[in-house]
Amino acid sequence: MNFGQPTIIAEMDDYPVEGSRSIEKLDEYKKKFPNFKLTIFAIPSLMTKELWTPLLDRKDWIHIGIHGFKHKKGECRRLRIGRDEYRSKLQKVVNSNPNWGNIIKPPFYGAGKNYILAALDLGLDFSLRDVYKFYSKFTKEDDISSYNSSKVFFKNDDRFNKVILFGHTCKKQSIHRVGVKKWWRQSMEKIDNFVYTEDVSESVFYKLNIGCGDQIVDGFENLDPRTELDPRIKKWEWGTPLPYLNDSVSVAGIQHVLMYCDKALYHPNLLEIRRVLSPAGRFIVKEDNNLKHIWRKEGTKHNTGTIRSNTNRQELEQILNKAGFEVVERDHHKVIEKYGSFINRQHKLDRDICFVFECKKVS
Repeated sequence: MNFGQPTIIAEMDDYPVEGSRSIEKLDEYKKKFPNFKLTIFAIPSLMTKELWTPLLDRKDWIHIGIHGFKHKKGECRRLRIGRDEYRSKLQKVVNSNPNWGNIIKPPFYGAGKNYILAALDLGLDFSLRDVYKFYSKFTKEDDISSYNSSKVFFKNDDRFNKVILFGHTCKKQSIHRVGVKKWWRQSMEKIDNFVYTEDVSESVFYKLNIGCGDQIVDGFENLDPRTELDPRIKKWEWGTPLPYLNDSVSVAGIQHVLMYCDKALYHPNLLEIRRVLSPAGRFIVKEDNNLKHIWRKEGTKHNTGTIRSNTNRQELEQILNKAGFEVVERDHHKVIEKYGSFINRQHKLDRDICFVFECKKVS
């Protein structure tokens, strides 16, 4: 199941230096990681119809950015070239092919202030590497904050820690930058390890809405046995493995779902949730409080499934502890404040007929 794979977003420079060889290697990587996506920065002066074709054949996962002009030393930082002239040169590149993406990366030799401003004038975004070094070229008098597309922010700007790449908003460490020479020197195994251990940030981790029913939450993987309820639901049921890698989930939530699981099976199912939860992740569990309210008796068949169990705060906390979870928040007001509308049926919490825990996993 591909949706259990992490989304790996990479940058690659200097296309088409390696030509078809680079495409073969990228296809190999895509096969191994189905959710792999790439922004490939191509040198405009070298691009021919034959070189565009393999990229466009893969346009669902390859985004094509502009890499300088001819990849010549100093071409993007010449003092004698003004902002208007750079804007004209960049516009010519943009107009040369409608398939250029709106992202740009000057060659390693760097970029001058006029080039940067010209790119911003055209609504072009900068690559990750450039975002983190270009801000120093500007002062408040330049007022670059007025550019809607700009990723060049002052260091104290809250937006400075993010960059948009291939349609994803990612933290700095979630981007794996691959230069051509580095790509070929490293084995696939080394690259895989580098991506997993250093480059997949929480921003590309999964969020799970387990046993969602008709409570679909945008931005979450919505899992339930009844896929007929909504096309966005992915099939899952108690007692089956979650199709996600270890430590690949930042938030997992179950709400009024344990009641469909035999109490004797709480432990192995909770262990499975613990497996996929990241060390910094949070597990949200919300259930009826059987000391105050029992919605349906055990064994009752309902259109949502057969009721198998019920529980309460004290009992469930002990079960969670045995499964390797620690409750870090019991106050439903604070949980709602943090997770907002993800917490459904909030009125039941106010009446104490339900309870909610925010948990973390412990060693």
